[in-house]
Amino acid sequence: MARPILMPKPGQMTEECTLILWRKQVGDPVHKGDVLFEIETDKAAMEVETFEEGVLLAQVVAEGQTAPVNAVCGWIGLAGEAVPETPAAPSAPTPAPAAAPAPAAVSAVAPAPVVPTVAPVPVADAKVSPRARRLAEQSGINPTLLKGTGPDGRVVERDVQTAIANAASQPASLPTSGEGEPKRMSQMRRVIAKRLTESWTTTPHFTVTVAVDASRLLALRADLKAAGAA
Repeated sequence: MARPILMPKPGQMTEECTLILWRKQVGDPVHKGDVLFEIETDKAAMEVETFEEGVLLAQVVAEGQTAPVNAVCGWIGLAGEAVPETPAAPSAPTPAPAAAPAPAAVSAVAPAPVVPTVAPVPVADAKVSPRARRLAEQSGINPTLLKGTGPDGRVVERDVQTAIANAASQPASLPTSGEGEPKRMSQMRRVIAKRLTESWTTTPHFTVTVAVDASRLLALRADLKAAGAA
């Protein structure tokens, strides 16, 4: 009797995974402990082993597709055995560009939030509030191109935050490789981008600066360098 291959649940909070690579093809013999496929969550990529013996009869979830945990990804059984009809897995949402990582449980450096591709420019316009000007410069946005919602059309901080959120929610143009094929953003990168956008638009941000007189420290460093000790 054919046995289903289910999408594992790697973590308590994991609700879906992306199947990034099949290591066995239809018709290949399968033994206990063999790696069937590789999956990716919002935190890591990992290999999925089987506890079944037989032949891979069908692949239900294709490479690059995202499926809920415990969904049927394929079937194992005897060669030539009939496979029960299985609903196709839902297609993964259209992603922004990024290459899929190698299968290893590693952390990733969070990318900067997606913002409009407008080069930052010095801003001294009286119709831009100081807080909006500072956030715009940090985000690489030209605030003079934004429509202000403050008094007399003044650009305020919420206008810049809205521009950041709008840019993140719109599909970016996909750069192509040398062969002209678009690259798919990994599940982990999609979650990172979503969390960064939420952070910028829902959490207050502020900057603290401190002035320090380091003249004596610099003088000591100069003396140590002159003595060959630094």
